[in-house]
Amino acid sequence: SRFFYERYGDLNYFRVQGISIGPGYSFNLVLWKTLYFNGTATSGFDFQHRSYGNYSTGTIDKFWKVGFAGDLRFAIGLNGKHMFASATYRVDYNSYVTNGMRIYPFYQSIDFNIGYRFPFKERKWVKKMKANKWYQML
Repeated sequence: SRFFYERYGDLNYFRVQGISIGPGYSFNLVLWKTLYFNGTATSGFDFQHRSYGNYSTGTIDKFWKVGFAGDLRFAIGLNGKHMFASATYRVDYNSYVTNGMRIYPFYQSIDFNIGYRFPFKERKWVKKMKANKWYQML
């Protein structure tokens, strides 16, 4: 079947580094200053530097190409004074289309976090830092 893939018939590796640029939308809903919901979606262009190669002869080709990328995220969480927890669902999609080859990776993940904030006495240097106008702008 290598014959049908032309110059990519001996392909062993495919590396892509990309920078995505595009519009997006995010929505946050906070209830009782503790419970939050988040939805985020983005899509746009993905400027990709691609490297194709095989282990016997080395690099087959290197070039820049514009592709498509998109992200989706949904999260729910509790943010209490001492306890916090969250659950997040993420989707990441890219497209790599070239003459003779198409790859559409689709990544999904779910993560859960739970934590505890230990109370501590605020030190003098922390109070001084928080009083700084630059800190308050954050």
